[in-house]
Amino acid sequence: MTDTFKVQGTVTPANPSTGDTVTLTISGDDVHTTTVAGTIGPLTLALKAAGGGTTKITVAAVPCNVVTTTHESVVITGVTDPSGRTWAVAADGLTATATV
Repeated sequence: MTDTFKVQGTVTPANPSTGDTVTLTISGDDVHTTTVAGTIGPLTLALKAAGGGTTKITVAAVPCNVVTTTHESVVITGVTDPSGRTWAVAADGLTATATV
């Protein structure tokens, strides 16, 4: 099982001044991949020759991987700012705001 986060963050306005409220917005998703081992077979083949004879043969089972990929939504759960600024995460988790 793996997760590949494909998320971008942007801050607006681009050049804030002291006292301005800035907004951090995320977009994108997480690609969650699960691999489960499985098998194909054993398989029984019914055969018929041109002259009319018939038979059955068995093909041995072979391993296979069943890969499932799911796109999952992503939300902000917290912001660490080395300046000590406090960020408020919106209820939907897609934005956070702080004052410069």
